Amino acid sequence: MKRNNRQSVESVIRELASKASKLGVIDKPLTHESEVKLRNKIIEIEQLCKSKRSEKTIKQLKTILRPDQLESKTDEIVKVIEMEFEKLQRMEKRFGKIDNAIFSKIKGAYTKRDMARVHVFAIELAEIRKMEKKILFSMLALDRVLIGIKLASTFDNIFIQSLAEALIVLYNVKKEMSTVSPDVERDLKQIEIMLSELIDAGQNSGLTLNSKFANRSAQEILDEVGRMTKKKIKEEFLEPFAYFQRDSSNEKSP
Repeated sequence: MKRNNRQSVESVIRELASKASKLGVIDKPLTHESEVKLRNKIIEIEQLCKSKRSEKTIKQLKTILRPDQLESKTDEIVKVIEMEFEKLQRMEKRFGKIDNAIFSKIKGAYTKRDMARVHVFAIELAEIRKMEKKILFSMLALDRVLIGIKLASTFDNIFIQSLAEALIVLYNVKKEMSTVSPDVERDLKQIEIMLSELIDAGQNSGLTLNSKFANRSAQEILDEVGRMTKKKIKEEFLEPFAYFQRDSSNEKSP
């Protein structure tokens, strides 16, 4: 009886493997390790067939990817993130020009001792700098995401962990940019979808994801980016009233 059951499973495996080949899943020779993983996945799919979840079964079968397919999809995600980074760079320059223009207005009003206008412009500058801080945070975060994905060159569990960390970081970047640019927020949402699909494909191809570790690592990245953002803001953004105090000190010096 056991022998008949084994033969039945083997026949199902061969049939599913044939279907996988037609789908382009195993049209190249596989290593022994990959073959074992694929065999285990096919057995899992066969069990799903028995539970009559056919739509989910077909979807899983189609998302089993070879390493070269994972690499292709990863390269696509990297390119999209790089394009988004460049968009943020352009936004940073644009807001930087606005920042300088408002600061010049503050200096002009202060020279005339028009303190009412100084305070109005200072409030306007503070709002612009909130935006600049969000953009800077997002740029630094995307840069860390790109480094993490590029360093995970081998398609193993470390690779899928890097993708999961990137997904969590991008979610936080998306929240930061929601009040700055709806276009960027929408683009980041699309990148999230691409990452989620690739993570699912990686798991269906036998890779293992440790969600707790990914969450902890992503939080460490966000904390570090937050510290870097504060440091850079402090170094590069001169506060108007600090500038006036320094200017007054210079005037009093003999």
